[in-house]
Amino acid sequence: MASTSIGMSGLAARYAGALFDLAKGKGLLDETAADLLKLSVAYDESPDLRRLVSSPISSRVDQARVMEVLAEKLELTGLTKNFVGLLASSRRLLVLRQIIENYVVLRSQERGEIPAEVVSSVELTPVQQTRLEEILKRAIGKDIAINFQIDTNLLGGLMVKVGSLMVDGSLRNKLQHMQLTMKGVG
Repeated sequence: MASTSIGMSGLAARYAGALFDLAKGKGLLDETAADLLKLSVAYDESPDLRRLVSSPISSRVDQARVMEVLAEKLELTGLTKNFVGLLASSRRLLVLRQIIENYVVLRSQERGEIPAEVVSSVELTPVQQTRLEEILKRAIGKDIAINFQIDTNLLGGLMVKVGSLMVDGSLRNKLQHMQLTMKGVG
């Protein structure tokens, strides 16, 4: 099982690298990143799309057709449309999420930024996002590229991951610590 996930992550890294090189050569790094983030949101919000991508029953033709319609609806650039079409025809849509993550890391490295992930229980306002970005930038001393995510299971607070450093200030984590402490007392 582990070798399969390692193989898939290597595959995703190679595809992301190839897309990055193409986008860089055409001067479309930011446009491609924006397209991939649109795809990521669509993937996260659509159980039907996730089912189509992961289903071994879905044919290449069906996947390619759905992805073509989605690419038109999202108004993706030609490069991204062609790339997604290639993934569908090669039955590689299963690694789309990993490809997107790898691409974002490559673009951040190109810009000299450190990738960061912030998970909150509710969507942060633009002001909160900007303020958090400023705080992290001062703390780390470098530019930060933050990927904001929402996890309603956190109940409140934030989880912040910058490189190998992770700070879990979520209410869920605090309640778990409290529960463990109370078990130790009793």
